[in-house]
Amino acid sequence: MLIIPEVLDRTDNIHLDHLTEFFQGQHVALSSDANVRFLFLCFTNRCGSNFFAELLASTSVINTAEEFFNAGTIIDNCNERLLASLAEYVDFLISTRSGRGILAAKISIEQLVVMAKFGILESIISRSRFIIIERNDKLSQAISLDLAYQTGRWSTKQETINQDLVFDRRKISRLISYIVEQNGLLDLFLASNGIIPMRLLYEAIIKHPQHYVDEVLEMLNIAHVPIDLNQISVEKQANKWNREWRRRYLEGNM
Repeated sequence: MLIIPEVLDRTDNIHLDHLTEFFQGQHVALSSDANVRFLFLCFTNRCGSNFFAELLASTSVINTAEEFFNAGTIIDNCNERLLASLAEYVDFLISTRSGRGILAAKISIEQLVVMAKFGILESIISRSRFIIIERNDKLSQAISLDLAYQTGRWSTKQETINQDLVFDRRKISRLISYIVEQNGLLDLFLASNGIIPMRLLYEAIIKHPQHYVDEVLEMLNIAHVPIDLNQISVEKQANKWNREWRRRYLEGNM
């Protein structure tokens, strides 16, 4: 039985709240192929997980890992396809998204708890692999997250909604604490269940993308496949605002 540390039981989890209400507490077993393996990219916002997901997908041997376990995404798909349980939704993902017997997905700590609470994770844990993607520079990550909240632009594919940007040192400090806390909770959950993840740093991936894709493929027992950078749509979003806000933060400006 998977262990959910007490602190995670006490932590607010909007995904769990919405899905518990939507599914009315139903816990249904998976009916899909037991040979399908799972690759979870554990992330915090603005850590570079989208970039690495596209790198993996550019090999054409792994699907693009998306945030399939966001509560809104699950509810929308279940309503559209008349799926009655989280298990049916996972079965749907396996049948439509997995390739070469592997389903890759991005997942946050809150979403991992959902998967554990609904009994899904325990049933697939022996055939799951976990990668934690982090940024070494968490100040820059926090600034990027603040800018994304303010502009409404979470990727280079999106248009900027708001350009009235407000620098707030205290908010950036809170976001740094939030990012560090979320990474700590990921570590706590995985360690409590004896799971040893692969750890990747965004800064290292940027410098040597093929090397880290090869490491993941090797973990999955897949032979080397070259990445195709022409397929990567995610671009680095850092601009003058990121640089200016970093300078102002380090100078102690409010």
